Amino acid sequence: MADQVQIQLEDMLPELEQFIKWKAFSRKEVKEILRVRTKHEHRTRGRKPLKVDFMRYMAYEMDLLEGMRTRCAERQLGKKTGKLLGFITRRIHFLFDRVLIKYPGDEKILYQYHDFCARNGGGRAMDRVLGRAISCQPTNVRLWIMAAKWHYETNKDFGMARTLLQRALRVNKESRLLWTQYFRFELIYRETILARLELLPTPRSPGGEQGAEGDDILRVGTESGDDEADGDDGEDGVMKRAAPDLDPASNPFLRGAVCQIVLQQAFAALPEDIALREECYRIYLDFQNTSDLRESLRQSIRKEFSARPEGWALYAVLPWREIEWAREDEEEVTSEHEERALRDAKQGFEDGISQLSEGRELRTAYVRFLQGVLENSVVGPSCKETARKLLTNVLHEGSNAGELGEDAYLCWIGVAVSEREKKRAMSEGLVSFPGSDALWVTRLSPLLGKKLTAKSVEEADNLFNEALGMCGGPAVQELFYRYCELREVGWGEFWKRQSSHILARAEKGFLRSDGTGDWEHLAGLVLNVTLDYGVAAVRQMYGFVLELPCRPALGFLLSCAGAENSLMEGFPRDGHEMRECAKRVRNFYGRAETLYGGTDHSIWIAHMEWEEAQGALDERVAVYNRAIRALQNTTAFMQEVTFARTLRE
Repeated sequence: MADQVQIQLEDMLPELEQFIKWKAFSRKEVKEILRVRTKHEHRTRGRKPLKVDFMRYMAYEMDLLEGMRTRCAERQLGKKTGKLLGFITRRIHFLFDRVLIKYPGDEKILYQYHDFCARNGGGRAMDRVLGRAISCQPTNVRLWIMAAKWHYETNKDFGMARTLLQRALRVNKESRLLWTQYFRFELIYRETILARLELLPTPRSPGGEQGAEGDDILRVGTESGDDEADGDDGEDGVMKRAAPDLDPASNPFLRGAVCQIVLQQAFAALPEDIALREECYRIYLDFQNTSDLRESLRQSIRKEFSARPEGWALYAVLPWREIEWAREDEEEVTSEHEERALRDAKQGFEDGISQLSEGRELRTAYVRFLQGVLENSVVGPSCKETARKLLTNVLHEGSNAGELGEDAYLCWIGVAVSEREKKRAMSEGLVSFPGSDALWVTRLSPLLGKKLTAKSVEEADNLFNEALGMCGGPAVQELFYRYCELREVGWGEFWKRQSSHILARAEKGFLRSDGTGDWEHLAGLVLNVTLDYGVAAVRQMYGFVLELPCRPALGFLLSCAGAENSLMEGFPRDGHEMRECAKRVRNFYGRAETLYGGTDHSIWIAHMEWEEAQGALDERVAVYNRAIRALQNTTAFMQEVTFARTLRE
């Protein structure tokens, strides 16, 4: 290592001498540069150099480059400036080359090198580095895209960029990102050619230095006779190449033929990817003169996904998406644009509903779309009124056809203007989706605002019984919370009379006969009952579950222990009630240890911490001894015990 460092330092001597000779730096400053470089060379040429060592070295050299540039400008060194900057620039290229040999696919370093080359030159070096990185990671599409962008953004070499993207697609044919970038590239090239044609009054090859390649691209799809294709012999007997047709109205390339070919290949590689179609449509909007191409893409979506509701939904909403994307780009959108886009969306949804054998999913998407229009604060009032009328018609037609989804019924309830229409939506929704927790909660919510009478109590009784009979799982928990709200609005007697009934029904809703079910939500329900409704309610609730002939989940047992621990805080210390709660906590921990203590050390840790919090140190030692005997692997357990002891000390 020392020999290599010495060689590098000796190689620096000529440039350091030039720094002094041309008075870019003083002798003292050159000694400091040499000292810092020596330190970095030793770090980067050790046995195991770190990436950060290389990054610090390159950061120092870049700062030195900027300092040299400033110094040359101040001292007006003239032609010597290029040579002085070249010394440091070559060293930075050398450092990047070294670190990228060690880390060939590091994207962060590659992007940094890309920026450096773009500012300071070094195209050949960048080509070499990118080629090496791609050869090491041919499936990394970002590297391919970086290389292509380097050629067409920095070098203006569209031919090489196209070649790289096509090679990348041979290896990564199913990469959506790669297809969209290739599609964008062809649109950029087309727009570049159109911009050149506006500046060139006479026909000439728009490929610039590319020559024949630019002509070949412009001849894509042209039809000509053999004589025209071969050209005519000149007076000197040399074959003359026919000039391409540069009329944007007739030239296939300028009309977007190549872009459409790219789309066809992308859709063939990803035939089920609807998001790819939407993204390509969005890319079209970033370029001018693409309205015909956008409509062609939209029609292809309709044709390819004619049997899928999501395809019809995308086909229908794309005109409206143009409005939204235009607003994101801060473009002006008038009410006429909104009305036209809404009409196109309406026609698209209606065509899809008429052609699909089952229209429920598409109607639901239609309802969601119109609801989004109504909730959009920037949409004009006239457009919102049109959307509201359309939404009412869609809901009624869907209800008559029996093709409304659960979300559509919820939307209907929300937008209903009359109480009669709202009741119709609720009743029809519950007939179609009797187990929907959202619909039942919506149906039960009006009870909270009613005055407490014998009739309202009877109505609540019947409605809750019906709801609990239809729903299960998390829906029961939501119904239980709604039920609890009744007590808070003055329905105390109703709650008192029904509490045991609803708790039992809630537990049955969470569990099945074989003991499987939503134990996590049931544990949460235990804790909520503990906090809100006291001792009797929580013990009645978990007592029913523990009597079932099934193995309770660990989380449920720990929640029961936590519930009893919470109850302890409300009782006098050393009282009978507190001792009873502590006994129950130990019983729950004991049951959890018996069922799960052989493999899960967290039970023992939690129990020991609880005993320590109660001041029962003898019990804590007993739990520790039982854990050592019961656990199959005590390594993790001992680590946590040692860590806790360290914290206490």
